[in-house]
Amino acid sequence: MSEEPRTAATDRFLIVKADARMRRQALAMVVGGAVIGTAILGWGLPWLEQRVNDAVRSGAYHVSRMACLAAGGLIAVLGAGVIASGLNMVGIGTRVVRSGRFPPEGMRVLRDTRVVTGRGARALGHVQRALGVLLIACAAVLLGLSGYVLVVLWP
Repeated sequence: MSEEPRTAATDRFLIVKADARMRRQALAMVVGGAVIGTAILGWGLPWLEQRVNDAVRSGAYHVSRMACLAAGGLIAVLGAGVIASGLNMVGIGTRVVRSGRFPPEGMRVLRDTRVVTGRGARALGHVQRALGVLLIACAAVLLGLSGYVLVVLWP
């Protein structure tokens, strides 16, 4: 496990120093996601379009089932990721409310962050928890609606 985040006291407030390793990991994830997304859009969609066109020309109407399953799978993966992010936000918000400090003790940050304490930190924690719950609720509605649409549209 990595060491505790560094802090620096300035004349007016405490600052949690950025974690360079975490910043590199976040950048790698963003770049990796962009490369994978570009590959899927650049090669995957034309391939899928060709398969659908071939199946329609040959009279194979099971293609709509394939499209429904692909859409449902994609929505399920995206929904699971959004739910995980929402749960993480709720957890961090709860830690902020309990400790009365943002960022909470021991939390690594991507950039130098001024420490907020007291009432302001608790307000930030409540807002973060509310946004996390909102993310979870939106993902649950998306999954429910997509499940309903798949049932209705299933050929």
